[in-house]
Amino acid sequence: MIKEILMIILTYIELNKYLKALSILLIVVILIKLFLFILKKIIKKIIKRTKTEIDDILIEKLEKPIILILSLIGLKIIIKSLEFNEKADIYLKHGINSILILIGTYILILIINILLDLWGKRFAKKTESRLDDELLPMVHKFVKITLFILAFIVILQEWSINITPMLASLGIAGIAIGFAVKDYLANIVGGIALILDKNFKVGDYIVAEGETGQIQEIGLRTTRIKTFDNELITIPNGVLSNTKIQNYMQPDLKVRVVISFNVAYGASHKKVKDIALSILKEIPESLKEPTPSVSFIEMGDFSLHFKLYFWVKDPDERMKVKDKANCLLYDALNNAKIEIPYPTHVVYIKK
Repeated sequence: MIKEILMIILTYIELNKYLKALSILLIVVILIKLFLFILKKIIKKIIKRTKTEIDDILIEKLEKPIILILSLIGLKIIIKSLEFNEKADIYLKHGINSILILIGTYILILIINILLDLWGKRFAKKTESRLDDELLPMVHKFVKITLFILAFIVILQEWSINITPMLASLGIAGIAIGFAVKDYLANIVGGIALILDKNFKVGDYIVAEGETGQIQEIGLRTTRIKTFDNELITIPNGVLSNTKIQNYMQPDLKVRVVISFNVAYGASHKKVKDIALSILKEIPESLKEPTPSVSFIEMGDFSLHFKLYFWVKDPDERMKVKDKANCLLYDALNNAKIEIPYPTHVVYIKK
């Protein structure tokens, strides 16, 4: 009896398009309620136990778009069941499909942006550069614009609009824009290459393009260097990425100090070396490893050329220590009665 009554009700609903549409609406509402129940009672409890935060963010951001997609799919079925005229059906179908494409694009952008943000946070911890702060918003915009352009093209195809002439025009415009901004893009690409290659970071002392100074900022287009004369120099990243860079801070902080000095002919090279090494006892900043050394470089026109090599642990101490070493070496040579000659020439006249 109950089965027969249900069959009668279903047959009546099938014959009456309004009741059919209402039934579909009821089913869609039930499915959405069921989805929300599963989401809140099961899925959210499961993802709270995971260590990663990406699933929590995705569920929170995608809840409303998924509900909207389910609603639109239900609306599409309802419209079909109401059996409007053919022209109205086509317009409504294309319209709903277009909205679904936009929502799908929005969901894809959300997912990519969430992944980019999480990657950006991890990447920012490894670098002191501001490049990641400037680069991420730009990548977000690029992703958003690119995907919406693709969505727009798909929507045009949905409405059977020929996009070939439009694509040809965009290609010509793209070439023109590319030539106009090629230097700008070269600097951006150069900045990305610099930060990924890790040639230097903020705070490093470098020599580049004939300039010596400390890195103050690595931007999206340019890098700023403060010289020892307290001057700020801005170098385009495109130039910097293609030039030779000497970094005093890599592979570690210790740097070598080189003291060049000359003594007169007749001095004992062994004594000169001992004196030069002995002054380092009065310089606590000098390191024992690598071992300091003195080299007898050459016998010059009017003097013997020597070089004293030793290391300090911090580039900031280099100039101060070099000054101190020069003073101590000069006094030590004078006290030992070792002459530091002027540039002179001895002329012998043959009778």
